[in-house]
Amino acid sequence: CHLAPYAAITYDPIDPLTLYASYSTIFVPQTERKEDGSMLDPREGFQMEIGAKSEFFNNRLTANAALFYIKDNGRAYKVSPTAYVNGGCVENKGFEVEVNAFPYKGLELSASYTFLDTKITKSSNGDEGLAFSPIEPKHSFRGSAVYRFNEGVLNGLAVGADVMFFSESYASVLTPERKQVPYTLLNGFVSYNVNKNLALFFNCNNITDCVYYSRVGGNGDFFGDPRNFTLSARCSF
Repeated sequence: CHLAPYAAITYDPIDPLTLYASYSTIFVPQTERKEDGSMLDPREGFQMEIGAKSEFFNNRLTANAALFYIKDNGRAYKVSPTAYVNGGCVENKGFEVEVNAFPYKGLELSASYTFLDTKITKSSNGDEGLAFSPIEPKHSFRGSAVYRFNEGVLNGLAVGADVMFFSESYASVLTPERKQVPYTLLNGFVSYNVNKNLALFFNCNNITDCVYYSRVGGNGDFFGDPRNFTLSARCSF
């Protein structure tokens, strides 16, 4: 039996602003074995997050921001064909920002940005300072806009688009040539509520027909979907 402490606190310094902080521990048993045949010690560490949430203009504008830090110690490292040691430590840190706006009736806007830095800080293989998870981009951004018609002949119609950006990523620190260069995806949609029971949807994904990998590393690199269209209907009774 192992206890994993967790603590969190929130504070409202002024009416539209909430500050929060949380702390939790990491305890992950491992199945790899040492030279003497015994099991490796569990991975241990902690995670901290601090952030803020705010609302303005009667919730027509909301914003969230968070900083996070994760330390994961005692990771398994292979030292022979059949043996491992608790020889690794990894640190993940970054921040996230999200803004949502409803400037006027029917229009919805949102944008978010994430920065993620993963680093090996201790290693039995001598790769300290290198990225732990290079398949994850350091920078990612997403923005979207939707307009819903609520009156007149176009009542029930909605149109929207979103854009996503991802910075460079690569398969591993040992094969940096297997990489995905920065890329941007643009998607769009149109929907129409025929009545309260039936809605039609038309989506166009990857409008610019960007060629990219959805994942690099492992047993292969996989291309993302090319430009594609979908037409669907949703019925409810």
